[in-house]
Parts: sequence; C-alpha cells; structure tokens
Amino acid sequence: MNNVLCPFLDDSVIVYLDDILIYSRSWEEHLAHVKKVFMLLEEHQLRLNLKKYEYGKQSLVYLGFVVGSGELQIDPDMVRAIKEWPRPKNVTEANQKFEWSSKHEDTFRLLQRKICEAPVLALPNLQRPFELEADASGYAIGAVLMQDGRPIAYYSEMFQGAQKNYPTYDKELLALHQVVKHWQVYLLGKETVVYIDHRPL
Repeated sequence: MNNVLCPFLDDSVIVYLDDILIYSRSWEEHLAHVKKVFMLLEEHQLRLNLKKYEYGKQSLVYLGFVVGSGELQIDPDMVRAIKEWPRPKNVTEANQKFEWSSKHEDTFRLLQRKICEAPVLALPNLQRPFELEADASGYAIGAVLMQDGRPIAYYSEMFQGAQKNYPTYDKELLALHQVVKHWQVYLLGKETVVYIDHRPL
C-alpha cells in the first residue's frame, strides 16, 4: 500500500498496513486529496472496505489515538481502561512476594493518573521549523520535539554499559546525536532550533 500511495505519503496520507488516513487543512483541500487517492487506488485495482470507511471527519480514533484539529490525544477508551485497572490482589498477579501497603496503593494510583494525563501532542507541520530540546543525566537521555512551543513527540533512553561513565560533555553530545537520529525523518533537511543546557556545546 505504501508503494501505491507513495506520491501522497507525508503530504496528505498516512498508511499503516491496510489502513489509509487522508488528512487536509481545509474541506476543499480534503475533497481534492480524497479524489486523488481514490483515482490512484482505482488505477491499481484496489478496493476499500466500506464497513471501515469514514469520510469527512474532524477527528477520529487511529491506532489508539484521537487525531484531529492539529492534535494527537490518547483514545479516551484506553484512558478509561487504565483508570479502571484493578490493583494486584495476590502474589501471582503481583508476580512478586510482598504485602500491598498504602505506599504501594498511592504509587499505583499515581502511575494510573500520570498515564491518563498524557499531554496533548501537536501534529507536525513539515513546512515549519522544528525545536528540539535534549538533555542528559547521569544515567539517561530525555528529549522533546516541538513546533511553536507545542510538543510533537517525546524520547528517552537509558545509557548502556560504558556510556554511563562518559564525561558530561560526551553524554550531552550523545543525547543530541541519539535524538537527531531518532527523529531524522522529521529533521532531515528542515530548519531546526536545538536547545541544550550544556554551555560548551
């Protein structure tokens, strides 16, 4: 499917396996995009499943996220499922021998709340510059990719082996290298402002 829709990928179409998402900035633009995609599918003798087909929606659930109005949010059904997780009741469920205390209960509820309060992510606009903020601690890398101060994606990675012993300068440089490599699909050939808190860099 990616090969067929290649002319429109990252411009007005996202393909995941056999799911096609067509996105646009205006209704007129959307009609034009849909028409072009339909013509291309017909040219390659590909058919749509009308039971799965949704047209002209302002937002929709796609791969576990609500996509629309330039934002990406976790599907409320997934949030509800997390909020309703029962706490472990026995050793098998907890997979470990311990007594469930109020400290465990508080931590479990905090974890549920934090997962459900995931920030709304903005959808990337490939015509605008990106902002990249990266940092390294003694044991890990953390970064956020943004546009106009709104987060698009987050990234973190633990240092491995000898990396833990790197001096601060090398850890900060490694952090920058890893996040640029991770988000290269967005950043390659694009204007990007990098924020890093290590003065020598």
